[in-house]
Amino acid sequence: MFIAMKKLLFFILPAITALAVSCESISIVDTADQLPQVQGFTPQSAPVGAEIIVTGEYLSNVTKAFIGSKQVEISQKVSNTRLSLRVVEGTTGGKIRLVNAVGEGESPEEFKVSFAVPSLKSELIQTSAEMGAEMMIIGENLNSAYSVVFTADGYKDGHVAEMVSRNDKEIVVKVPYVEDASAAISMTYSDGSKIVPTDPSKSHKLSIIRYVPMFDAHEFEGAVDVGLQVVLTGTHLDKVDAIYAGDVQCNMTKTESQISFSIPEAGFPEGETPTQLKATYFDENETKVLAENFVVNVPKIKFWQAVTTYGHSCYGELKVFFSPETGKVYHTSEWQNLDPLAKERGTKYTGSQNPGLSEADYNTIPPYFFCYSNNACDIIFYSPANSNSIFKNMPTIQGDNSTKTRIPGNNTDAIYGSTVLTFRALNASNVAEKAIIDKVLNKELKTIDEQSFPIDVNAHTVAGVSCTNLVGTINDKAYAPGLIADADRKVDKVYDNIDAVIMVLYHDYRGAIKVDDPANPGTKITSLENIKRIGFIRVRKINFKIDQTNSNKPASLSEFTYDCYWQKHDYDYTKITK
Repeated sequence: MFIAMKKLLFFILPAITALAVSCESISIVDTADQLPQVQGFTPQSAPVGAEIIVTGEYLSNVTKAFIGSKQVEISQKVSNTRLSLRVVEGTTGGKIRLVNAVGEGESPEEFKVSFAVPSLKSELIQTSAEMGAEMMIIGENLNSAYSVVFTADGYKDGHVAEMVSRNDKEIVVKVPYVEDASAAISMTYSDGSKIVPTDPSKSHKLSIIRYVPMFDAHEFEGAVDVGLQVVLTGTHLDKVDAIYAGDVQCNMTKTESQISFSIPEAGFPEGETPTQLKATYFDENETKVLAENFVVNVPKIKFWQAVTTYGHSCYGELKVFFSPETGKVYHTSEWQNLDPLAKERGTKYTGSQNPGLSEADYNTIPPYFFCYSNNACDIIFYSPANSNSIFKNMPTIQGDNSTKTRIPGNNTDAIYGSTVLTFRALNASNVAEKAIIDKVLNKELKTIDEQSFPIDVNAHTVAGVSCTNLVGTINDKAYAPGLIADADRKVDKVYDNIDAVIMVLYHDYRGAIKVDDPANPGTKITSLENIKRIGFIRVRKINFKIDQTNSNKPASLSEFTYDCYWQKHDYDYTKITK
């Protein structure tokens, strides 16, 4: 019996399934292949803007709707037997026609357009509202209103409010911009041939709450560098839409009491440009001039203030690498996009300071450097091309310190970064070096070029600073001697106001070329004949943090904060004044 029932079900179920599919297919075809049928509509007469409910059959696939010869808006398709239309301006009446892919259907009766005049019930409408806030307009025949207009006292032209919702008795609008603290609300409607305003004597008076930004007294001393953060204080500053230096919109953050802005370099030539500084607010309808003679300075150098990068450890989302060319910081998971050629080459380098790239390929990688801590807890600045054993210690996934997440993908490969940099710590006991240090610390370094920093290839000097001892890595014992005592290299500690200055030399695709030192026969030193750009790092703060999970306790969780000055244009040796 059980076997027999199984056989019976085996034959019945496919039959039921086939029948279900068959019926469904027929139903879909019937619906799609039928003309829309209009059986009725309500109301029979209404003004422009009103909604008409149409009932009938096969209405789901309607694509167009007409009243007489005028196409109207399909505001909602409720079901296959009901939809809603909205009467648009220019409709004069006629039969309702609905169109789908098969053809069209027409109502037996004609719809008549009425031209009711909308009116306000002033006694039921609020007497004050904030610009930008929503408010309710109460009245009669409001479906016939074409627009709601707010006109400030003393002004001829008004501002149309955005309608949020409406029916015949109520309209919710957003209060638009108006020029004064007092305004009148009126409406427009169709009289059958054109749009006309309602009777001005029947408008509604409204007090407008305008939170006008007010700035505290401020002075701008001298020229303001592009990229420098400028802070303004006051009240209602969150209402400010933009700050402009001339026609250039500034980068801005704001609160109710403070605006911080910086001027982008795009739009200004190098040097100083006097212009007007202004703030716009109320959807940029109003402007306040903050300074008539505001001087924008585009330095002949790139300056990046208070850059913060971190050590490596198992924190792949912390920013580790910094490019003085772009001003951006990058975490280890972004490194392959920053320097894609390095991982592609792998161990194909011939030497730690030879990038092994063509000139064209080398120039596609922005110069960059990074800080790192070794097992002795030194705080070291690294040239990428002098760090083959370091990248394998840098994981690219947050919290995952396994070898497969390291930059090489394992814990054995040696990968050199592409950029070749060398470093030289400046010492205030030397007159030439102190002059540079003072400019860096006082933010007076405005130019790095062939005249201000002449390179003497034969004497191995840059602006009189001896460069016979350039290094590919430099640690705190060289640039900030005595700062961190050996006993302190096992505990967390913040070192603020360090103010150590390091000169950075960026070499071209040939790398750090070694030449004979004429003063010490048999000794090799780094040549200056292929320096592309010169920069300076001002080390400001080290938040020294020990990684207690590492048996050697390296300070790989430390934070490093520094300023960076960077030459804008490649060094041109033909411009050196002899």
